Amino acid sequence: MNSWLRSWGSNPMTSSMAGMSMGSGSGMMSMDDMTALADASGAKASNLFLTGMITHHTGAIAMARAEIRAGTSAAAVALAHSITVSQTAQITEMKRLLSSL
Repeated sequence: MNSWLRSWGSNPMTSSMAGMSMGSGSGMMSMDDMTALADASGAKASNLFLTGMITHHTGAIAMARAEIRAGTSAAAVALAHSITVSQTAQITEMKRLLSSL
């Protein structure tokens, strides 16, 4: 992806996540959510993790669908299709796991 960004004239992100908002509304967990997960154990931890990951994957699918609708790079659109399919399947499995807790 960094090579795509460079070829499009953009600067790739560094590997550091410093300064990134974890509560951006795109499926990222807030610091409070992360703390609650770190403090939890057993079924509560599993529930928090799965719920957070379902939200995270839902945000990724929304971004992928936006790329499918408006993307101009065939490779990026193909990746978006792959993300949509794989993460939809993962959400289905995580919901199944949640129901078994």
